[in-house]
Amino acid sequence: MLDILLVTGSYVLVILIGSICSQSGFIASETKNVVSKMLFYITLPATVIYSFVGFEFDATLLIASAIGLASTLLGFFGTVLYTMKKSPEKRAFHTLLGYGYNVGCFALPFVSAQFGPAGVVAACMFDLGNCIMVSGGGYALTRAFILKKRTEGVLLSILRTLLKSPALDCYVVLILLSLAGLSVPASIGVLLEPLMHANSFLAMFMIGLAMEWKIDKGRLKEVLQCLCWRVFVAVVFCAIVYVFIPMAESVKVVTIVCMLAPIMSVGLVYVMWIDGDTKMAGFAISLSVAVSLVLMTTATMLLS
Repeated sequence: MLDILLVTGSYVLVILIGSICSQSGFIASETKNVVSKMLFYITLPATVIYSFVGFEFDATLLIASAIGLASTLLGFFGTVLYTMKKSPEKRAFHTLLGYGYNVGCFALPFVSAQFGPAGVVAACMFDLGNCIMVSGGGYALTRAFILKKRTEGVLLSILRTLLKSPALDCYVVLILLSLAGLSVPASIGVLLEPLMHANSFLAMFMIGLAMEWKIDKGRLKEVLQCLCWRVFVAVVFCAIVYVFIPMAESVKVVTIVCMLAPIMSVGLVYVMWIDGDTKMAGFAISLSVAVSLVLMTTATMLLS
C-alpha cells in the first residue's frame, strides 16, 4: 500500500511543480503547447510500444478490451445527450473530457506497483478498447459532429483524424503483430524505456502548467458536472464487472481499477487543438486525479 501511495503522490508532486512554475512565471504557460506535442507524438506512442514488449495475445482478455470500449462509448455518447442544450464550445469540453481513462500515464504504474506484470497485461488489454476513443476517436467525433469542423464527408473526416493519432496507429499495428504471434523485442523496450518513463512526467507536468487555482462558479459547475458523469459511468461498469462478468478475479480487479482512473491527459491536448478553455480543462483533469486517487486506492484495498 505504501508503494501505491508513493506512486500516486509522485504524480501529485509533478502537477504541483508544473502549476507553481506556471503561476510564478518561471515557465510560460504557453510551454504546454510544446509539451503537448512531445507527449502526443513522442512519449505516448513510445509507451504504447513499450507495453507490448514480450506481449502474448490472450483471447480471454478480450473481455477487458470490450469493457474498455463499451464504457468509453457510453461515456462519450452520454455527454452528447446531456449537453444538447449547451453551446458547441461547452459541449466540446464535455465530449472531450467526459469519457476515457488515463491508463498509460496513470493507471499502468499504479497497477504495476500493486499487481505486477500479470496486472500490467490485463491493464494493456483494457486499454486496447479504451484507446479507440481516447487516442483520437472521441476527438474526431467531436470535431466532426459537435464543432462541425470538416472539409470532406463525415466518415472521411473522422478517418483522417484517426490516422493522425500516432498512439492509435501503434496500437493497431501491434495488435495485428500480436495476432500473428509476434511481439516487440526486449531490445526495443530497452531503447524506449527512457521515453516511457518521461511520458508520465510530461503528462502530469502539462496538467500543472494548464491548471488554474481560481475558477469561477460557472466553470466550476461545468467541471463538476463532467466529473460526476464520469464517476457515475465508472461505478455502473465497475458493478457490472464485479457481479456479472466471468473473468479471473485478478483481471476483474485490474479492470475495475482502470475504470476508476482519471481523465486522460491527452484530453488537454485535444482542448488545446480546438482553442478551448485549457484552464478549465487543466483544473478538471487535476481534480479528477485527486478523485481517482481516492477511488483507485479504496477499490484496491477492498478487492485485493
